[in-house]
Amino acid sequence: MKKDFVTLSNGEKLSYHKQGEGKKTVILLSGLGAPMPLADMYSIFQELSKHCQTIVLNRFGYSYSDITKRDRTLATVVKEIKEFCDILGIKENVYLVGHSLGSFNALGFAEEYPKMVDGVVLLDCYPLPLRTTWYVLNIVFGYGVIVAKKLGILEKTSAFSSYIKILEKEKVPENIIAETIKLCAKNGYNNNVMEELKSSRNDVLTVTKNLKKISTLKVLSICRKVSSYYSKKIKRLIPEIIIHNVGVSSHMIHHDHEKIVIKDIVDFIK
Repeated sequence: MKKDFVTLSNGEKLSYHKQGEGKKTVILLSGLGAPMPLADMYSIFQELSKHCQTIVLNRFGYSYSDITKRDRTLATVVKEIKEFCDILGIKENVYLVGHSLGSFNALGFAEEYPKMVDGVVLLDCYPLPLRTTWYVLNIVFGYGVIVAKKLGILEKTSAFSSYIKILEKEKVPENIIAETIKLCAKNGYNNNVMEELKSSRNDVLTVTKNLKKISTLKVLSICRKVSSYYSKKIKRLIPEIIIHNVGVSSHMIHHDHEKIVIKDIVDFIK
């Protein structure tokens, strides 16, 4: 799959994959730590590109994008998405589809640049754990990654075997899976990803404080049983939000309920 690059004002490069044509542009934003967002959102990318211009944007530290020295707060990521759009000449008719942390990036962008956005799709958008739990998980996970890197565990395919099996089950092309394995070993849980993790809780709390600018925007939340309560919480801020609870699912809702999720998104952007 062909990849392209844009160079931002700081001289660093973002990679992306683009396919399809049309007046509408869908930007796909992966969740935290997905080494190759294209592989993670491959089925959605392929189907949506039949209907409009579709882009998988790789944040810094993901896929073939540079590892940046910039902070990894949501505010910075939102500005980078805007600069990316400016370079590609994308000014309006934008739909943002975000999974997990990517859903908050999507909400943050729509709130900051509402005139550019026609709609937002949230894939299992839900809050992070309670403050104490989150800090413990952050520390444990952070030290776990450091130890794994020192022991060379991240360089072994077995460290990502469960993730690779998911991609194989989804019939992601072998060449993309092979590239994903290389990226897992090379960039898995790099500094940019870990910085996103550190700032994510405060970012989530900040972005969902009001959302006044997009209170009437088209928003679709595709959620699972255990996270549906949060979609209802967002409904207090965005009354017109459409909530589709698919029932029992893992966090990888777009894999577990692939056909349903794709149909929902296609119908939403028409």
